[in-house]
Amino acid sequence: MSNNMSNYLSTQGIVHQTSCVGTPQQNEIAERKNRDLLEKTRALMFQMNVPKKFWSQGVLTATYLINRLPSRVLGFKSPLEMLKGRKIDLSHLKVFGCTCFVHIQAHQRDKLDPRADKCVFLGYSSTQKGYKCYNYVTRKLIVSRDVRFDEATPYFTRKSCDSGQGEFLSDLFPSPNLPIDEECNLPVNPDVHSDPPMDEDCDLSINPDSPVQEVPAVISDAEVDMQSIVEPSSPPAVILRRNPLVSPPAVVLRRNPP
Repeated sequence: MSNNMSNYLSTQGIVHQTSCVGTPQQNEIAERKNRDLLEKTRALMFQMNVPKKFWSQGVLTATYLINRLPSRVLGFKSPLEMLKGRKIDLSHLKVFGCTCFVHIQAHQRDKLDPRADKCVFLGYSSTQKGYKCYNYVTRKLIVSRDVRFDEATPYFTRKSCDSGQGEFLSDLFPSPNLPIDEECNLPVNPDVHSDPPMDEDCDLSINPDSPVQEVPAVISDAEVDMQSIVEPSSPPAVILRRNPLVSPPAVVLRRNPP
């Protein structure tokens, strides 16, 4: 408390009593109003995924709305209505954190430059009759009345809200569009292996007159543990062997003597 306030209380015969440390129950009216203010601030910021670094603008906007909302204590009239004694116009209210487009004045642009800047709406100015819009490119807070609002589109996404950055995360790192080959047919079951395509002109008939030879396997000098090598995906090798022809026993014809 300032010295001027202390002098004023002493001259008026008022004793100023403060609450004890760590006992907010003694200041319950102010604490309840702070709770109401923070609840509305969180609702505004969560609805449009506004990052925490704009919490001050959220508190100011919540205060601006509370002064214009009807209260049951005041007979369902707003505090500003009770102060001014007339109805308050609410047609200028917009969604906090939505996407907006601020008009660029003619002397600030050329003929080929864009006529508006994409910004985020962050509340209402207390010193000017205009909207407060933040430009993420120039990092400036603009107060203007020539603004177009897209209240259904939030400026921030859920990822940008968690990381504290703007909308540029999706622009700098777009998701790659991988082409899909329609001719590539992959098997549904990875354990099932389709046979390789075979030439129709290939003759697979076996000639019984031609002997079948077994190709010996080439084994390196290193010792290989055959039990440790398991290849369930490769089919077992099939070796065709031809049984040797068994010649019938020789028949000796003998003539009996007369």
